[in-house]
Amino acid sequence: MHFIRFSLPLILFSLSISSFSTSLFADGFYKWRDAHGNIQYGDNPPKNVRLEKLNMPQLTIIQDYGSQWKPEDVELDNALIKKYSRQSTPAKRSMNYEKFTFIAPKINQVIHAKEGDISAMLSISPPLKSGHSIVFIMDGKNKKQGKLRIINFTALSVGKHSLKASIINAQGKLIQETQTIPFRIIRFDSASSRKRQKR
Repeated sequence: MHFIRFSLPLILFSLSISSFSTSLFADGFYKWRDAHGNIQYGDNPPKNVRLEKLNMPQLTIIQDYGSQWKPEDVELDNALIKKYSRQSTPAKRSMNYEKFTFIAPKINQVIHAKEGDISAMLSISPPLKSGHSIVFIMDGKNKKQGKLRIINFTALSVGKHSLKASIINAQGKLIQETQTIPFRIIRFDSASSRKRQKR
């Protein structure tokens, strides 16, 4: 068995990364058609195109986590460590995208989600090609397929989860995969915490 200790400096560093991710949409996120008629999405659209501003879901971050929680030991078995440490890029397969990674959640991120709802977001370059689709896989079984690089998952249970994404073509053939992202969900009621602290 292995133990991982979450220290206060590490937690604060994770919070700063989460805050930076949230600021990505400060100037808005848009939808438009390129010169070939393909739908594109991004926060830096070209000029002289018709734009549609999208209402993006807010990323959930933890407020004052360092003052509310003490470091704790999380027990992980060897099989889980090996599963999350492997890179999931298929061997001997040509890459069609220079960049295909998760912006959120981050690896080993602790997410405060009172109702178990989170948003996952990908960075893809160049944009998704015609005929290609994105498949999000939560915990190896919950699959969601579509064209958007942002997806919402609802009512996730408290504890450890894993998220992975892949790109497939119109025939369902695998084109490219991301690394598997382990993360953890907690639920915290600040009002209840204050009552306990007063006692």
